Amino acid sequence: MDTPSGLKNNGVICWLNSVMQALLSSRIFCSSFGELSDESNTYREFRTLIKKINNKEDISISSISILKALIYDLKRQQKSIDIGIGQQSSSEGLIQILDMLNNKDINSRFYHVYEDTVQCDQTGAVVSKVRSINNIFYIFDEETLLEKGLREFLLSHSSVLDEDFTPDNHEEGNTYRRFYTLRRMPEIVVIALNRYLTNGREHKKRNPNIKLPNEFYMPHNKEGDIKYDKIAEVHHMGGLNGGHYVSVAKRNNQTYLFNDEHVRQHTLETLTSTYLAFYEVSNIDRV
Repeated sequence: MDTPSGLKNNGVICWLNSVMQALLSSRIFCSSFGELSDESNTYREFRTLIKKINNKEDISISSISILKALIYDLKRQQKSIDIGIGQQSSSEGLIQILDMLNNKDINSRFYHVYEDTVQCDQTGAVVSKVRSINNIFYIFDEETLLEKGLREFLLSHSSVLDEDFTPDNHEEGNTYRRFYTLRRMPEIVVIALNRYLTNGREHKKRNPNIKLPNEFYMPHNKEGDIKYDKIAEVHHMGGLNGGHYVSVAKRNNQTYLFNDEHVRQHTLETLTSTYLAFYEVSNIDRV
């Protein structure tokens, strides 16, 4: 079986290469690009890239074309441009890619919805209740994740509000907690883990006991649960101010380590270097 192609790093774009390889491992993402219409340059370049992969053409320099398209679309929308200037966070880069694809169908496959409720600990009064839409699950509370497991954590969790984030009408001495209740799961799940925990004065690496499962199930309806399979992880090596990104991703029932243009077979498992984990629905007919 042919080894999939790596992507050349002509600058500080390992973040882009790693995210692209993760996205290209999603059959749902790759099958979402239809006929061209009035789409963004980023959309067009991804569509061309996927077509090249299907035709077994060389894609080694494709990340440069994607980067140029991203910069063009960001300029056209008059948004700040910091990609291509120094190291970029792969999570922020992923958000920019999805934003610049400018395609509701593709973006909806990543969106999850939480009901966000702020409640007073002392009185039990609900101060606010809103629904929030995001395309990445950010996991800041590693203790709760370890205690509940991934499925139960995603379904519901809570956090204590810092004093700086208390409601405007709060009473002196009262404390508040934010509860998150899941209302919609996406077809493609992206989970972001903290590489480091910090209190503003010092930082430490996260708990090494955090292991994300290779598959998990979420409740759907009376027909049964939805199964999610892990398809890729993005890893970061280095410190808070820099480092290097690689990805480990599945292709054609094999798992590979993508380190820019270098590709070799590997295993998919959560390490302390894991920064992003990608899952997608395997029993797609139930969504």
